[in-house]
Amino acid sequence: MIIKKDTLTADILKNINGAKEFFESLNMGCLSCMGIQNETLEKSCLMHGLDIEEIMKKLNNLQNQ
Repeated sequence: MIIKKDTLTADILKNINGAKEFFESLNMGCLSCMGIQNETLEKSCLMHGLDIEEIMKKLNNLQNQ
């Protein structure tokens, strides 16, 4: 799975080992958010003031470990 801006946050959590812990380390409460099923990674990053390019890079690296 290649993480892109339009990848759903729920799909990332479901398919990438360590994604939950990664999001938690950024104080992103993704698992308790009701919009997670329809929210893209880009929207999640915007809501939390995070750099989407940096987050995509880190998530793609995380799944390659």
